[in-house]
Amino acid sequence: MSEFSLPPVAKSVFYPCKKCDAERYHTVLAHKSETSASIQCEICGSKKTYSLTATKNKDASGKPKKLKVAGFQQWRELRDKIGDSGAKKFTIKAQFDVDDAIDHPKFGLGFVTYANTEKIDVAFEDGPKSLIHNRE
Repeated sequence: MSEFSLPPVAKSVFYPCKKCDAERYHTVLAHKSETSASIQCEICGSKKTYSLTATKNKDASGKPKKLKVAGFQQWRELRDKIGDSGAKKFTIKAQFDVDDAIDHPKFGLGFVTYANTEKIDVAFEDGPKSLIHNRE
């Protein structure tokens, strides 16, 4: 699945549910078009449309941002594999290794996917980020 493709039918996606007033897993029921799908909340059963373009989230030019579906999938797989217990608080002075769980004050729970002496790549729920670490 590419970064900007719909998740397959019968798979789950993490998406805001207005009825539950929380972000929940939703099951993909059917693809409506190349950029939208019908989904159903796994908790309350409400149905809604999932779209690759988020009209509420616009970039500086006013164009809609794309949702990073692949980034979220990677984060979810790492969360299931590594778990969120024992996540280290992120500071620029701390040193991190691949597969470390980190707790970032702005981006939340993340998992280190690449590390060298100065830089780490971290998979966060809202997409991957590159961060500096190991600074004195």
